[in-house]
Amino acid sequence: MPGGVAAVACTRASAEAAVAAALKLRCGCAPVASPLGPGGLTLLAGPGCAGSTLAVDAASGDAVVVDGKFVWQGEAVAASAAFLLERTRGAPVTETLAQLVAELRGVWAFALWEASQGRLWFGRDPLGQRSLLFGAPAGEACGAEEFCLCSVAPSLPTARDSAFPRWSWDEVTPFHLHCCARGTVAASGAQLWRRCDPTPLHPGEDPLGEHLATVFGCRTIAEHEQQPVLLPSEVAGLAALLEAAVRQHIDAAAAPPPVAGGIRHARFGVLFSGGVDSTVVAAMVDRCCPEGEPIELLNVAFTTGDPATAEDAPDRALGIRSYHDLCQVAPNRRWVFVKVDVTREQLSRALPRVVGLMHPSRTIMDACIAAAELFAAEGVGTADGAPYASEATLLLLGQGSDEQFAGYGRHRTSFARGGWAALQRELAKDFSRLWLRNLGRDDRVLSSLGKETFLPFLVR
Repeated sequence: MPGGVAAVACTRASAEAAVAAALKLRCGCAPVASPLGPGGLTLLAGPGCAGSTLAVDAASGDAVVVDGKFVWQGEAVAASAAFLLERTRGAPVTETLAQLVAELRGVWAFALWEASQGRLWFGRDPLGQRSLLFGAPAGEACGAEEFCLCSVAPSLPTARDSAFPRWSWDEVTPFHLHCCARGTVAASGAQLWRRCDPTPLHPGEDPLGEHLATVFGCRTIAEHEQQPVLLPSEVAGLAALLEAAVRQHIDAAAAPPPVAGGIRHARFGVLFSGGVDSTVVAAMVDRCCPEGEPIELLNVAFTTGDPATAEDAPDRALGIRSYHDLCQVAPNRRWVFVKVDVTREQLSRALPRVVGLMHPSRTIMDACIAAAELFAAEGVGTADGAPYASEATLLLLGQGSDEQFAGYGRHRTSFARGGWAALQRELAKDFSRLWLRNLGRDDRVLSSLGKETFLPFLVR
């Protein structure tokens, strides 16, 4: 499954002390330490799962090391370092790496060590679906003796027992190639790390325009309105794209678990609020999932402790209605509607963990969303009135639909005030900051449970 960087810690600007550890967050294995070698380019972590030998979702065509071969959009060469060295030989490394990384497709995060120049290169996919954080001691603007690149911040910088006291953590911006280089020598004699200016990977690219061109055959909403109304065919086209994206992941997933006691456990779960986005995703999973396999619909409701209050929660009421709709559309499917009821006491106990995982996201809204996602992904609740614990390893989410299809109230306001042009500006703004406001936080929270996530609405 596609994964990413778990941790790259560099201390005292010494290559000998710099170690990368790639962790299969979604597969549950132990970290793999990878000291930074003395020569060439070393791929420390990438779109795969662990170590300097990485795995790949074969259907996606991502660029990773697979069984000793480096695959870059279908092109296999002997090894990643040799391939990159050959591509950068006699050419500026910065520009060449930027071009290579810009060719990557799928969901990824990577770190790459260039020993000859003492530089660590790193980046994440253009939409920012994989979390990647940069941490360094606060207040060291001119350089730091140490820094850390990781998927999840080790601990809150204000925690008394933190191993990283007074550190500052930031999301690494997508659509850039980043670099840290050994720099000047401090007064103490220690060599400092200097964070270089990021190199743009897709200058001038319009992600929303690309999406509209793919789905509707035009690049602006206003242009689309000038075309003949072909809503049924456009909806069918969008459905076909979503189904193809979901089918790719369903087909590549591991074989279904064995039947125990006559009950087959679900491989796939949908974080299910009952809204249009999660209901559409569930319907697409039904189209692609083999007959006889159950599909989990993971629905969270926060309660005061009285189970009756859970049924009155908006997401629970909407979820039940949409669940019944799915049962009518696909009556032969075994839909497992999992009621995850969270009491105030449970939420209070989980809050420190939630806040630590979502950091550096820090708003009340972030905490509410992250808590709901964490409890839904754990999937401990009831189904058909009996205790139930989810065993799904692939979770599907509807993130990204509102930012593309004008699902928020402010989109209606923008249209009322300025027409189609104003609406597209608002959508473009929402889409461009999706990585910062949603995707990194969601990845940190959900990957902590060792589960893979897939967002069909954001497949490019």
